[in-house]
Parts: sequence; structure tokens; C-alpha cells
Amino acid sequence: MESHVKIKASQQEMEDFFENDKFISVRLYERTATGLYKCVLRHKELEKPLKGTFTIKRIKELLY
Repeated sequence: MESHVKIKASQQEMEDFFENDKFISVRLYERTATGLYKCVLRHKELEKPLKGTFTIKRIKELLY
């Protein structure tokens, strides 16, 4: 399943999330403002895709 979300994070946090997560695949991310990124995530099936603005910690809570 894919979700299009915004993530509040630092550049280093996004790079770590992009390269090191085994359960959530960050397909694409683009910086839109200081500390805010538009992202396309691939993850396990949910009832409906995620929408809105999240932190990396909150995304992991929802998807693990």
C-alpha cells in the first residue's frame, strides 16, 4: 500500500529513515519547507492510506 504524507523531520532523520527502515519503504521524499517533507511511503496494508502530517516516530507507531 502507498501513502502520500508530510513528515516533520531534520535532513539527517529523513536520510536515516530513507536508507535504514526494513518495514517502511520511503519511495520518494522532497523538501518543501524547513523541516517539512512530502513523502511517498510503501507499507503494510491498512484499512485506508495515511494522510496528513506526521513525525517519523508517529509513523513507526502506526505501522509497526
